[in-house]
Amino acid sequence: MRSVLTTLASAVLACVAVLAGASPASATARHVGIVVRYANGHVSAGCTTVGGSGLAVLERKHTVTMGTQQYSGFVLKIDGVGTSRPDNTHYWSYWHSGGHGGWTYASSGAGSYTPRAGTIEGWSYVNG
Repeated sequence: MRSVLTTLASAVLACVAVLAGASPASATARHVGIVVRYANGHVSAGCTTVGGSGLAVLERKHTVTMGTQQYSGFVLKIDGVGTSRPDNTHYWSYWHSGGHGGWTYASSGAGSYTPRAGTIEGWSYVNG
């Protein structure tokens, strides 16, 4: 997961810089990068405007299905990929990167985290 996301992080950072209207070296970031790795290994990377929770940022670029009742607060599916009954081996893992090549597993949920401009949000489906 980390190697795939690290490779894509540089592409997303370039996207952040382009959308900010400057070269990557001199950009004032106004965007957040998003990298999603699906269960089949396909990866989607893009950028969106900064503002709101990590969940709001994800929802600007992807279709998200949230859990209800006992799964309230869980991201169950992104673009139709995932499960309606997450467990410890089937779930969407949530990551953060400051854009310097490293990734940190999220210690809070996407609904309660606010990504800063110039950072990257990572989502990877754990499938067993």
